[in-house]
Amino acid sequence: MYFLDVSIRLLIKWINVIDYYIRALTGVVLFPIDSKRTVLELEALIKERGRQFDFREPCRVQLDCLESDKKINLFGRLAVRNFLGSPAVIRKFLRYVDESPEIRKINITRPIFIVGQMRTGTTFLFNLLAQDESLFSPPFWQISDPTPRELDRNGKDSRIKEAVGNIDLLHIYGPQTQTTHPVDALGPDECELQFMRYFVTRDLPHTVYRNLAPYQRWYRTVDDQTLQNLYQNYKLELQSFIHQAGTQDKTVLRKDSNHASFIRQLLATFPDARVIYTVRDPAEIVPSACSMNESYVELSYFLADIDQKQIGRQVLGHMMHEAECFLAYRKQYDENNQGSSQFMDINYEDFIKAPMATVRCIYEHFGMELSDAAVAKMERYIKESPQYKHGKHIYNAERYGFTVDALRKAFRDYIEYFNVRLT
Repeated sequence: MYFLDVSIRLLIKWINVIDYYIRALTGVVLFPIDSKRTVLELEALIKERGRQFDFREPCRVQLDCLESDKKINLFGRLAVRNFLGSPAVIRKFLRYVDESPEIRKINITRPIFIVGQMRTGTTFLFNLLAQDESLFSPPFWQISDPTPRELDRNGKDSRIKEAVGNIDLLHIYGPQTQTTHPVDALGPDECELQFMRYFVTRDLPHTVYRNLAPYQRWYRTVDDQTLQNLYQNYKLELQSFIHQAGTQDKTVLRKDSNHASFIRQLLATFPDARVIYTVRDPAEIVPSACSMNESYVELSYFLADIDQKQIGRQVLGHMMHEAECFLAYRKQYDENNQGSSQFMDINYEDFIKAPMATVRCIYEHFGMELSDAAVAKMERYIKESPQYKHGKHIYNAERYGFTVDALRKAFRDYIEYFNVRLT
């Protein structure tokens, strides 16, 4: 199996090299990123379905940035085409909802959202809580395409096989991603793919691309109407996932740091949501996030074209924006809602040292019942998922142009308000 994986990895790299010389010698771009065509498809969707699908501005800005980047290799262009915004996928999904009108009537009551920043333990906490069968977290294979498909010869939704194949290919081509941020096609996954479908997405998947400054500026000044449209569609997809899984009696559990930037709209859409905010020393989370992004950069660029300092600037800019948005909201909320249990803050160091103690605090804080069966499954998950299961993630601030003191100074308000423990 090892030699097969190495052979496939080398084959993809050679295909990227061949694609480079085809572009250099002939000017022909195979599988190009076509901004104009996608915008036209989106305009047709708007004409057919209404203004709530008007994501033309983020679509145009983002794809124009990507289309102008001549350094993206073939694998990177295919990744953009497959995962970033698809009016055709949205149209197919809406036809499915039309055929099942009961989807729109599904209530989502007191959902739980984990909105901490990257590298603050959100994935481990998310997967740990998902062991409780009274909670529902849609798996990657379902999130990647919200519309059910025909069953395969084994009686399973054909989306499963496609998703497993995609993640297997990711891990074969980029084995380093398993150390920095492993993805399980069959396991619960964050909301990022849902946001990407509508072209409104945090910088994370796109820090691999060099020319995204205009889009990043747009993201940080996104208007309220676009966010309202985004969350209306996001909620409809969640309702459909519940319908497909038959889990109307379960509590929805979701996780994504996008929600920290858009916390006002999240709570406007789900006013009774319970929100968990994980925090950690910025001197750890920023370089760790940079390293994780670099592991994905290596999939879409040749090594000679990678600029670690640029990755650092982009990641830092995004993470500061995210922290500032959430902190501003929380200061106002906490002042006006003293004694409220809607939010719970968790220090990373406390969680990693005693994960089950943290879980019990969460359940007590939100008035939830923690069953013996859930405890057993969580303890088994902890035992089977040690911190360095896929290898130790090694990173340092200097590689990305930072110093520890400068990072802590930049996040001083965040550290003070949330009483972040410094390592």
